[in-house]
Amino acid sequence: SRFIYFGGNGNICKGLDLTLEAFANQTNLHLDVCAPENETDFWKVYRPLLEKNPNIRYHGFVPVGGELFHQLTKRAAWVIFPASAEGCATSVITCMRR
Repeated sequence: SRFIYFGGNGNICKGLDLTLEAFANQTNLHLDVCAPENETDFWKVYRPLLEKNPNIRYHGFVPVGGELFHQLTKRAAWVIFPASAEGCATSVITCMRR
């Protein structure tokens, strides 16, 4: 029941909006979100959703190979990345490899 979203800039194109909405109010599912915080318009809209849903944890930018990356990928059973504009999602490959 533990998922990780691991992505870079382009939250809408990478499907983070859809992912957050899908996990909202799903108390039996847990989502760790690793994504940069520099898309301020996106976070203005979705910060309230995060605050209302303790099953979704936002971690900001998480460096590959760091301690937090290892902790999050160790406990996640699934990586979710519903991108609409990625030819090869290296973030998914990175999480799968880990």
